[in-house]
Amino acid sequence: MLESYLADLKEEDRPVVTRKTKRIVNGVKAVLQECGPEQCYSAVLATHILYESPVLQQLEKCMCELGVWDYELNDIKKELEHIALPPP
Repeated sequence: MLESYLADLKEEDRPVVTRKTKRIVNGVKAVLQECGPEQCYSAVLATHILYESPVLQQLEKCMCELGVWDYELNDIKKELEHIALPPP
């Protein structure tokens, strides 16, 4: 899902933030929240998203360039970092 959001985000015109961009941001938040501590296998999911897959880093970079990476996404990422297994 995150890969799909990244591909869609790369198609967006910079620096214009559209409804589609806002929908993508909300979708990314939802996917990351699904890896939160209340979910089964949250540590494994958080570890994979943070350290094993480059997609989140690419998404964060792209979203920062668009100016849509916000405090809520930072908070969600910090929560995932807290529950993730140590980086490989």
